[in-house]
Amino acid sequence: MLTGGKGKTNNYSVTFWWPTEGDRRDFAMHGRVGTWLSQNARVLDKKGAPECCRLVAEEFPELASVEVADHQNRMARFTR
Repeated sequence: MLTGGKGKTNNYSVTFWWPTEGDRRDFAMHGRVGTWLSQNARVLDKKGAPECCRLVAEEFPELASVEVADHQNRMARFTR
């Protein structure tokens, strides 16, 4: 079973999914990814959606799926 979360930068909406353990580690994972997104928002906003998607997937190899969409609904998706 997968659980997920959503984060935003100025230019992108990032949706991410990971396999759940069904405990408080899910909240920690959501917080780690959200914090990383906010700390790296300037760098990510300068990249295109596919590059942004790749960077998030590389930073968090435990994520099963990453989806990045911009305000014009152009989307990039990475699934393991």
